[in-house]
Amino acid sequence: MTHQFSGHSPAELFPKSWIIPLPPSAPEQNHRLVVNMVLNALDGWLNSLPDAKKDAEGNVRLRHILVLEEAHKTLKSKLPALSKLIRWSRSKGDVVILTSQNPDEFSRQDEDCLSNIGLTASFATTANPSHAKKAFGRCADDLPTLERGMALCKVGSEEARKVRVWGR
Repeated sequence: MTHQFSGHSPAELFPKSWIIPLPPSAPEQNHRLVVNMVLNALDGWLNSLPDAKKDAEGNVRLRHILVLEEAHKTLKSKLPALSKLIRWSRSKGDVVILTSQNPDEFSRQDEDCLSNIGLTASFATTANPSHAKKAFGRCADDLPTLERGMALCKVGSEEARKVRVWGR
């Protein structure tokens, strides 16, 4: 599928759903360039909006979801726009989802940025135990032995707990 981005403002692009496939054969610097350009444009647009409305319980109205698959590649680049989106776009109604098969990369990031993560979840992993403990506390010891369909989840500052995501 070909995407036509030229000639459109961020306000026209970002309210729509987009999947931007980057071929694995493309050089890494091309991946970084595309991701950086999109994140810079998104940061500029989203953070220029007024704060999203809240419901009676104080929940922020969702406007936008950003999903970065293989996020460890983007995190390695230390892109300022990604850090700003994670820190400041929540009040604008943005959700940033970072996925990776290499969770150790998350522990190497700016601690202030990581403190803004509202939901941390992991399936079974052999990640560095000290890194896993940063994210999940004492429950991190359960990560290597989680059965299929189970995840360890932590919401905000709550204690991490096992959650059945699929199956039985």
